[in-house]
Amino acid sequence: NLSKAGTYYITYTAKDKKGNSSTARRKITVNHNQEDTNNKFNQFYNSYLAGKSVSSIVSTIRNKIYYNSSWGGNDPVWYGLTNYTGNCYVHALLVQKALNKAGIQNQLIYTTDRTHYWNLVYQNGKWRHYDATPGGHLIGPATDEQKLNSPSMQGRKWSSSFPKAE
Repeated sequence: NLSKAGTYYITYTAKDKKGNSSTARRKITVNHNQEDTNNKFNQFYNSYLAGKSVSSIVSTIRNKIYYNSSWGGNDPVWYGLTNYTGNCYVHALLVQKALNKAGIQNQLIYTTDRTHYWNLVYQNGKWRHYDATPGGHLIGPATDEQKLNSPSMQGRKWSSSFPKAE
């Protein structure tokens, strides 16, 4: 199906007039586009995230998408939802996309050395940190002080240009 992203295998046989035949197998990769990514995300959102609170969205992404060190290449959302794995950037982008779809104001935030990504979410008139990365990361909601002092931050900091979570 050339209109659906995926990897396909075909086998074909050719015969000549003398009855000689040859068979070959080929691998065909159909690359995805933004519409494919959006469709895959919408299916994931509708199955697992629709109608949930911020905490539940973050927890669900944390539990459904395992951790590995991959950034996901040119399309981290596709990578995360196709492989059900990814690094902190993949997790943070999935949370951002889910919160945007839910109409919840949020921002992607990262350390100054860009070694860790998570989300700032605006709730009840205040910004709070949420981190969907599996492992020892503080899931939130958290203030700047709580996030900064969490063991997973290990002295890392973020730019003062991000909104304050006080």
